[in-house]
Amino acid sequence: MKKRIVLIVMMLLVTAYLAVAFTLFNHRPIGVSSGEVKIVISDSTGTCFITSSEVARLLKRAGLYPSGGLVDSVKCHDIEKELEKSVFIERAECFKTPSSDVCIHIVQRLPV
Repeated sequence: MKKRIVLIVMMLLVTAYLAVAFTLFNHRPIGVSSGEVKIVISDSTGTCFITSSEVARLLKRAGLYPSGGLVDSVKCHDIEKELEKSVFIERAECFKTPSSDVCIHIVQRLPV
């Protein structure tokens, strides 16, 4: 009987610990400024139709360059749509990392 009560108490303590741990470790701080902007361009042919400086210029002209702002205000979907308007870009993927960096992966169009 005593073993059963001790077992139940231990199970309740472990469950409470896991619940507290999940809520504390999954909490993202609000108001963190964005870190580095990493632009990676995949070019299978080596033609370099577009460079990372041109990508940054396109995003700055559209008002979407993520440097210096808050991580929560970075709109990755809007960045992807703006970059895919370019004739040199086939596909763009933008995401935020847990370390507050913004990564942009670009696949160039293949020349015909």
